[in-house]
Amino acid sequence: MEIPFPLLLLEGFPQESRFFALRAADESGGRNAATYCHAAVIPGRYPDPAVNVCNENGGFSMRMLLAAFAATTILAGAAQATTVYPLDRATILAGSPFDFKVELNKQVKAEDVKITVNGQDYKAVLGGEAQFVELEKGKDDKAIGSAILLRGLKISAPGDYKIEVVAGDETKSVTWNVYETAAQPKAKNIIFLLGDGLSVAHRTAARIMSKGMTEGKANGRLNMDDLERMAFIGTSATNAVATDSANTMSAFMTGHKTAVNAIGVYADRTPSSLDDPRVETFGEAVRRTTKKSIGIVATSEVEDATPAAVVAHTRNRSDKADIVGMLLDVKPEVLLAVARPISSARKSPVPSAKTIRTTSSSSRMPATSLRPTRASSQPMHRLKAISLACSTPAIWTSRLIASS
Repeated sequence: MEIPFPLLLLEGFPQESRFFALRAADESGGRNAATYCHAAVIPGRYPDPAVNVCNENGGFSMRMLLAAFAATTILAGAAQATTVYPLDRATILAGSPFDFKVELNKQVKAEDVKITVNGQDYKAVLGGEAQFVELEKGKDDKAIGSAILLRGLKISAPGDYKIEVVAGDETKSVTWNVYETAAQPKAKNIIFLLGDGLSVAHRTAARIMSKGMTEGKANGRLNMDDLERMAFIGTSATNAVATDSANTMSAFMTGHKTAVNAIGVYADRTPSSLDDPRVETFGEAVRRTTKKSIGIVATSEVEDATPAAVVAHTRNRSDKADIVGMLLDVKPEVLLAVARPISSARKSPVPSAKTIRTTSSSSRMPATSLRPTRASSQPMHRLKAISLACSTPAIWTSRLIASS
């Protein structure tokens, strides 16, 4: 006797998808016979997953559930042809500069595109006219559609802003929340300590190892357990369930979530890693609004993803030479990091003999003075790069006002 029954009905897939299905059969009509599973596939877009998610005993494994969850999460936006950056439900600090971009799925004419903000023409609210890109090209010079781009805009008035885009048969609507901070500073100084990869599981393990456990209860508490103010903050990626240091630290430093490997930008569809829509970083906000000092301390290379997120804008965390240039733009007063021989760098070492081009065109300086193992010989930049082993990455700011 054969008994068909569904395993999971996954939402978010286009009609042409083949859904996960489970069939079991045995002579007695039970459910413990061989199990067959078909992974969801979107023809022409996603390849068949090479994962064995079925259990030979007729059940289904945790790997199947995780694969299904990952598929629904990643594909939730796959059917959306038009993309607007910043993304829907973005929170934006009033007065903070950011880039606005619309990516259309087709090539259209400029006169066929209509963009409104809270029912008004976008130019009246956003304060400028966007550049129209008739055709963007992707990998292998493939045509991927028209785009609209406006860089460095600011919104001063707090509130909700609904952006609506119409271009022929393509439509998209997103809402941003623009917020402001308290008029008076809440703190004199900020020290941001980040345990890279630290999770609740690590805290639990530390508590058990240091305090012990009796009859299911910890015998003591960690100091961090009794902090006055605590909260859980999500730093998920926009394109994956699993995250990395780049997009998670970027979420802390900008207030915007982004894709894996991206720092200080929304990851767009163009091949270049340095032209993606930018959002303001913590370091830039300090420079823009105060005369405070900035320091960055890390147990990694200073151009590594976690410390780089204080200042950098790139789709690819491996753009290390460019990240050093971005550090020069912000010019932290203190920069402490761990040295790594340049010859052992994995992909994009800081050039040791060439002159690097910084993102600001005002100056160039030899990259040899930017090595993390040496103090800068350029006092005009006030950039100190020193080799130091520290216990945890940190951002230090002197007399910095806190945002509420």
